[in-house]
Amino acid sequence: VIRSIAWHPHRNMIALADENDAVYVYERAGSEWKCSLLRHPFMRDISCIEWKKRTRGTLAVGCRSGVCVWNTGSESDNTVDVSAMNYLCSPGHENISSIAWDPTPGSHLLAAASRTTSTIVVYDTLTLSTMPVKRAGNGNLLLRWSPSGRWLYVATKSGTSRIWDTLNWQYRELNNPPGLWVQSACWAPDSKSLFLSMHGKSDVHLVYWPDEKNGTGKVSNHGREYASCSYVAC
Repeated sequence: VIRSIAWHPHRNMIALADENDAVYVYERAGSEWKCSLLRHPFMRDISCIEWKKRTRGTLAVGCRSGVCVWNTGSESDNTVDVSAMNYLCSPGHENISSIAWDPTPGSHLLAAASRTTSTIVVYDTLTLSTMPVKRAGNGNLLLRWSPSGRWLYVATKSGTSRIWDTLNWQYRELNNPPGLWVQSACWAPDSKSLFLSMHGKSDVHLVYWPDEKNGTGKVSNHGREYASCSYVAC
């Protein structure tokens, strides 16, 4: 059973994480596909994987107790040496549910969410430092960093969403429709529109602001104004 899958943003590479807590990295070499295996005792209960942009092969793997960051760029063997992995963890921040790289050029920031605490931990993978972004709550479901690097979207388990401004780490909170939780989310390339889907529903929800610099704007739903979110039928 495949738990997570990620295609490299710039190369012919795809990573697959399976139920046995192994990650298989396939890279196209000419007419063939070369496979490398990533495995480590820290990689238990893999939940998510994500490639870092503008790198040859930096892959983050969200696990039970932290995040394993692998450098697969210079390996020629089928199994990547464990020395190519950095293990990132923070006390009390376990059961990783989602991870997101900051896409800003030159940035080495990686955000991690937990199913059991609403604190977001932002790791600097260059200096190996951590910055906890604390909020009250019982856990988060997913993270999505905007293409501009300005906004970090967080879907919580309590039926709300937060959009963090990474310039000052302040946020605005959005209430989901009553009784619904976010299943998936995707930013538009201009970082002004965020599309959301809810668990068990076929509607698409849109969060939009025309002023990306200030994060302000208005939204509507079939002619009706909403404070923070509009609903668009699929």
